[in-house]
Amino acid sequence: MGLIYQLAPIVFMGGSLVRHGGQNPIEAIKLGAAVLHGPHIANFREIYEELDHRKAAEPVTDARELATRMGTWIKDRVAREGVAERARNYVDKLGGALDLTVSALEPYFMQLGIQNHTAHA
Repeated sequence: MGLIYQLAPIVFMGGSLVRHGGQNPIEAIKLGAAVLHGPHIANFREIYEELDHRKAAEPVTDARELATRMGTWIKDRVAREGVAERARNYVDKLGGALDLTVSALEPYFMQLGIQNHTAHA
C-alpha cells in the first residue's frame, strides 16, 4: 500500500462509508496523501476526530460527496496540499512512541540485567 499512497495525492480510507469502522490513516498521511473518510471511523475515532478538528482530513457522508470532494482537491492543489501538510504535522507529533517506551523501561531492563548477572554468578 505504501507505493500507492506515495503515488496518490488523495486517499479515501476504506471501510468508513459502511459500518466496518474505517482504516488507519497514518501511513497514507506519512506518505503525503490528503485523506478523506466516511462517518464510520470507530476503529480510529480519536485520530480522525483530531485530524478533522485540525482541518487535516475531511469527512464525507456518501459516495456523491466523496466524488465532489475529490474533484475539488484534484483541481485545487493548494487546498489539498494544505490538508496533507496539516495532517503530516499532526502525525509527526504522534511519532516516537517506541523510543519513549524504551526510555521509560530502560531502568527496569538494567535491573533485570543485574539480577540475571547475579543469579548466574
